[in-house]
This record gives sequence, C-alpha cells and structure tokens, in this order.
Amino acid sequence: MNLSTSFVKDYQNELKSELVRITLALKIREKKVGQSFAYLPSHLFCGELCMVLQTRVFRVQNDLNEILVDNSPISEIDIDPSNAPVGPDNIIVAREIAFGPVGDPGIRQVSVWCNIHPDDLVPCTTQQAKRHKRSRHRLKKDRGKDNTTVLLQNQYTLVGLSKSSSNDDDASKTIEIPEYSPFFNYQPIDNDTFNLVTKILLHRSRVLLLWILSPPPQLKNKITTSLKAYEYQIESHFESLRRHWVTWSWPINDGRGQIDDETDVPPVSGEYELSMNDNNNPCLVYFHGKFESDEGEIISRRTKGTTFLIWQTFINTMKFLKLLKENVSANY
Repeated sequence: MNLSTSFVKDYQNELKSELVRITLALKIREKKVGQSFAYLPSHLFCGELCMVLQTRVFRVQNDLNEILVDNSPISEIDIDPSNAPVGPDNIIVAREIAFGPVGDPGIRQVSVWCNIHPDDLVPCTTQQAKRHKRSRHRLKKDRGKDNTTVLLQNQYTLVGLSKSSSNDDDASKTIEIPEYSPFFNYQPIDNDTFNLVTKILLHRSRVLLLWILSPPPQLKNKITTSLKAYEYQIESHFESLRRHWVTWSWPINDGRGQIDDETDVPPVSGEYELSMNDNNNPCLVYFHGKFESDEGEIISRRTKGTTFLIWQTFINTMKFLKLLKENVSANY
C-alpha cells in the first residue's frame, strides 16, 4: 500500500466516523429527551454528577455497500444496554447525558457519549448526590481560601483503543475511550429552532454519505443539485426564524446601548423607555441591521415602526393598569 492509498483510506475512515457520530445524534434526538427535562442526578461520571437521559445500542455497518442500501451507517439493536456485547468494534452503546438543568450556561451541555467504561459511570442515589454536592462545595470553599486554582478536566479524548488514565492527579483526569469523542447534541426548547438544527445535521450527513460513496458522475450531479436545494431551504428557514426573533425581541431600554465595565446595574423598578431614533445604538444595529446597507435590512423600516408602536402600546397599557390598581387600593 503506497502513501496516497493509505491517505485515502484514512480520509474515508474519518468521513465515516463523522457520519456515524452525526447519525447517532439524529437517532438520539428523535425522542427529544434532551430538549426539556427535570434535572435529577442519577450517576457519577468520572467524579462529576450527571443524569443519564437515555441509553441505546446501535450496530455500525462496516460495508459501504450496505450503507448504500440502507442509506444509514447504523441500525438500532433492541436489546438491554446492560447486556450489550462490549468487544465488537461495530457495537455502540450510546448514552445521552446531562450535567445540569436545561439552559444552564455554566455547565457542559447535553451530549452523546459512546462505549463508556462501566468503572467511569457509577449509579448514585438522591442522598449520595446531595452529599457529593455538599462535599464539593466545601472543597471549593477551602481551596478558595488558600488562593489555589483547581482545574478539573473530566472528558473523553479520541486518542486510543483502550481505557486508561493519563494523569493520576486528583485535580486532573483525562479518560481515553475507543473511537468516539462526545457529541454535543444541541436541542433548543423551541420546536422550530430544534427542527432547524436537525435539518443542518441531516444535510451534513447526506454530504458525508455522498463523499464516502463517490457515485457515478451523473448520479453525483443529481444528488449535488438536491443537496443545494436542501441547503437553500435551510437558509430560508434560518432567515425566517431570525426575522421573527428580531421583530418580536424586546427593544433595548433607552440610554442603555453602551455597556462596559463601569456601567452600573440598572434598578429593578426603573422605567422602561423605548427609542428608535438613535441609529448609532449598537443593540439596534445588531438586531435590526444598519439603516444604510447594500444588502438590505433584516426587517423593513415599516415593520420596525409597527413593532415599536406595538411595544409602546403594551408598556403604556401596563402603566395604566398599574396606576388603576394603585387608585383602587387607595380608595379601599
């Protein structure tokens, strides 16, 4: 085998690996379990509390001809995940894991993990989870007093074919697993946005399948044309969503366009005032686009004015109801 042949083979394997990962994500997101859930830690994963949302078993098709027939590199196996064979390379036990509540920006997002070693995923009860939280809180507090910085790295890396620990230090632990690294499966709670992300993943999987199979030129041209049409559909879907977000987003409070490190926290009970006259307001430019633009604005000026009047009417109505409530309370 010469160098060029080896490179092509490695490249094909990388494409197929990515195709399998994306197809797994598409299969996992069909049930929308990670879209909305009540977070209740059920396991310890490398010392970190987590919640296993679902566990499923898949078989990878190694023959490219089988992929051509099924149009998918994986198929689900209806067996108990605890009894799934560990040895075969074409068997994947996929777990969807959450490390915190939905929408928490301070935690690792919902992700799909494959072939986790049993020693790294330990079931825990509610009481054990509470004790773990308290002990971790005390540990961080004590280390904070000593002005020490602790970096915890609990992750899987795509570097080997066997489980091992590259660092025995308690403050840093990197685990190696076979073949796959975690796939962060973004699942917005808004169904339209969720469907948009699904379409993007589906488009990517079809492109990878096209590269892997390398069909005859005539068929390839036909598939490419279809993919371009699908890509245009995705782009139109995104522009439609963005137009809706921009149109009905709360306008920035007047006088709060410029925010830096010296900006004071605004009062909770402060007045909310709208202004559409400040064209240099960075928030207006960010949301609505520049007023003078060759590419056009996200929404028209007429729509901006109408939306502004709707928001202004809403605020005036709320002020009137508040005043009415105060007058009624004063009379009684």
